[in-house]
Amino acid sequence: MKKRPAGFLCLLWFMVVGDFSGAGFRSAEALILTGRVRELALENPGTDTLYFAKPAAIGHDDENLYILDSIDSEIRVFSKSGAFRYATGKKGQGPAEFDGPNDFSLYGGKIYVSDAGNRRIQILDRKGKYLGGFKVTSFPMKVLALDENAVVVSHLPAALPGDAAKEENLVRCFTPDGNYVWEAVRSLRDGDPVFDTMQNRHVLKACSGGFYFLRMCNDPWIRCLDRRGNISRTVRVDKKYGWKTLSVPAQKGKKLTLSGLFWDCDVSGGFLYLLVPEFSESGDLIAGRRLAVLSDDGSLVGWLDLPVRVNKISIDGGRIYVIDTDYRLRIFLAEEK
Repeated sequence: MKKRPAGFLCLLWFMVVGDFSGAGFRSAEALILTGRVRELALENPGTDTLYFAKPAAIGHDDENLYILDSIDSEIRVFSKSGAFRYATGKKGQGPAEFDGPNDFSLYGGKIYVSDAGNRRIQILDRKGKYLGGFKVTSFPMKVLALDENAVVVSHLPAALPGDAAKEENLVRCFTPDGNYVWEAVRSLRDGDPVFDTMQNRHVLKACSGGFYFLRMCNDPWIRCLDRRGNISRTVRVDKKYGWKTLSVPAQKGKKLTLSGLFWDCDVSGGFLYLLVPEFSESGDLIAGRRLAVLSDDGSLVGWLDLPVRVNKISIDGGRIYVIDTDYRLRIFLAEEK
């Protein structure tokens, strides 16, 4: 394979780290966050706990904010005002130990962790005590607990170069003890394994009756799946939403087009918030500072501008928890439209 240019590698890095976790996306009379934003002072900030080596996922429940660090192999828990409470997990292969964890899901007082390097899903209580788990055959990318008996796990395609015809399902459902239930959502294929990895990166978002599947690139459709893995409906992202499109080199001198939809996103109050990527001066895609607000039918209903570029977001009512591009936790407050 020919050497890829630096811009392409930067874009690949964006696809590797640009993931997220959060709550459901549903129709509701709810708060639309737009307009002015101000930063909140964190309660009892501690510098050692506010910075991360490689933040992989951020999410919250009714009481706490949770941030998963892939390199440190731990979950740090904060109050919703930013005070550090405790950390759980460490690098390893044993119970409550991780190797390159990349996602988590909060459900019913439990934390479901995608322990990618160990090819398994671990189930912990909110304090980090090991409760169970199961092995998976592919490196897990995303995990989403639908209920006490259904855990959705997704992965990226594993085709070899030139294997454009070999599509596979990206999403599988298991019981908490690892019994296979169903699989869904076919992969996109162009035959270049690096490009196929980028265009198949995705997120899973819980909603009433099931979950949503969204690809980060080259796919404008939000798929709504029920608890049996059937696609109940599809929603197209508003055409007024701007894509960031690049031409990237592929095998045998080919050029392929990659259209980036979002860098990170979250769902809150019935609205989907997409973190829009930006172009750098060199033409690479980088983390942005603008959130596009979409209704549950995919319509663009507003914008929310942050004062800094951010990598990760978790939205809770009017509060926006972020990890900025220095990998630091910050909290912003938005106003109702």
